[in-house]
Amino acid sequence: MIEEFEQAWASDPMLQPEAEREHTRRMLAAGWPRPMPERSCHTCPHARAIVAYQHVGWLIPRKEEPKPENPPLARAVLERRLRWAETEAEWLRVQRAGHEERRDV
Repeated sequence: MIEEFEQAWASDPMLQPEAEREHTRRMLAAGWPRPMPERSCHTCPHARAIVAYQHVGWLIPRKEEPKPENPPLARAVLERRLRWAETEAEWLRVQRAGHEERRDV
């Protein structure tokens, strides 16, 4: 019987997949016992189907985008910022003078 199977497989390689051929060889070597010591389970791939996933991040880090250099500010913008800073500095000096007057009293 083993020789007949081997001849059939040699004449038609697509007759059985390799896993089933190995199973048939083992069963023939064991004398085709009942009950079968091994059984192909076609349910297992469906029982362990992926039903959910969780995003874990990138596998490869993304390339960083080159940051553009800050262009020089216009003179009018710089002058406006300077006036604002001088005004704020004057306001802080007035507050400090008031604080020192209260401490002296």
